[in-house]
Amino acid sequence: MDGTLLDLNFDNQFWLNHVPSCYAIKNGIEHQTALDIILPKMKSVRGSLDWYDVHYWSHELELDILALKQDLIHLIQVRPGVHDFLKALVAHNKTIWLATNAHHDTIPVKFNRTHLRPYFTQVISSSDLGAPKEATEFWQRLNRRHPFDLKTSLFIDDNLPILRTAKEYGIPYLLTVTRPDLSGAELRQNEFSTVDHFHDITPFVTRHTPT
Repeated sequence: MDGTLLDLNFDNQFWLNHVPSCYAIKNGIEHQTALDIILPKMKSVRGSLDWYDVHYWSHELELDILALKQDLIHLIQVRPGVHDFLKALVAHNKTIWLATNAHHDTIPVKFNRTHLRPYFTQVISSSDLGAPKEATEFWQRLNRRHPFDLKTSLFIDDNLPILRTAKEYGIPYLLTVTRPDLSGAELRQNEFSTVDHFHDITPFVTRHTPT
């Protein structure tokens, strides 16, 4: 969801600026000192469920992470073309699932701001499956709980390790986002086909992907 359907700028600003600022104020330290404390903590759990767990971070940093998200809620933005893309998929009777690492308690915050929920038949959080999308176990548990046809599935994500795991699991159609943070630099890679604007792929997906 974040960096794929939504501009990753919200998460980058929240975790790299807002949370360290709040941590610095709470502990009476400089912003850079707060960053120096928080970033190694984040690095140590990157790619795990803890990385995405707001309750883990609330306990670890002694901050109310869910409440702090409301401070920057105006930065939660849908990427250009996403609504039209999803509307076109619905109109062509495509089944649309949201498989996300976002913690299940943060998903409503994003949905309330973006109004994306009605497009999805299933909304699956890795926190409910007990494994992040970076792990093969996520895909195995997803397929057991919500069976899907690997051969006809398209998966779009902004995270290369996740896409590699999806590829290893057998999902044949994979796309990554060129610029997850619309205010940031273009991500350069040659492993996967890319999408920059969802309007670019809407005609192809609606014509060629199975229902």
